[in-house]
Amino acid sequence: MAMRKAFGLPETAHQGDYAARAAFAIKMPLTEVRQRLRAVLTDCTTMDAQRIQFKVQAAMTAHELWMLRSDLYECVARHHSQSEAARRINALLPCFDGWLPSRQLARI
Repeated sequence: MAMRKAFGLPETAHQGDYAARAAFAIKMPLTEVRQRLRAVLTDCTTMDAQRIQFKVQAAMTAHELWMLRSDLYECVARHHSQSEAARRINALLPCFDGWLPSRQLARI
């Protein structure tokens, strides 16, 4: 209870209440999230990479950007390695803090 008051959360909020936590989370601006996703592919020059870059630019929500992770992973894995792809995708997790429920933010 005291923690709820200290953080300004309503008394009826549950610990797992995503909406209440998201309201107080510091979110990275969506434009920066988009830039970080595009940066994952900076050294990939295939047509697939260009197609994914376009998809990242066209995404309207954080959820749409999150759903592009598998495309990013596959492209980097083909160009470099699976371990490099996993490293790059896992480095993106902090970008989505506050945008998505924490239970979705799983490492590869």
